[in-house]
Amino acid sequence: MCSRAWHYQRPYALARCNPRAALELFMHKCSVQIPTLNIKLKNVFAQGLRSPALLKLVESLDAFYDHDEVFQEFLEDERVAEGAARLSLCRRIKNRIHSKRFGVPLHATDHQLPDISRNEFYDLSSLCEVDFSARFLEFSWIAEDTLW
Repeated sequence: MCSRAWHYQRPYALARCNPRAALELFMHKCSVQIPTLNIKLKNVFAQGLRSPALLKLVESLDAFYDHDEVFQEFLEDERVAEGAARLSLCRRIKNRIHSKRFGVPLHATDHQLPDISRNEFYDLSSLCEVDFSARFLEFSWIAEDTLW
């Protein structure tokens, strides 16, 4: 199951829709991880709020934002576990076929953010136009999952 629309009813679930989260991400990246980014961001912000560079930057924030708690709320509200149980299915804790989100390893845990290189990020965000808010769930037969 791939869910791309899970955040439509939750406007602050994504970094690009949540100014406070966006600011926290920018500050963390500038002060801790990439100190030279501070100068580059000043140049981007100087171009105005409709700057193509700024818009692209905001679109890509969800690659570095943990929205697993809000996604879990979505699954509970949609009663995914109950629906799966009616079909004799259960949701896998660890995915085996496709990773839980783009940029994380197959057996990633919940709340794990992508650890991708600059080139991988460019490939995913610019060339593939990946939606970093997409989530992937895997299900198995209840009896099958107990064997693993």
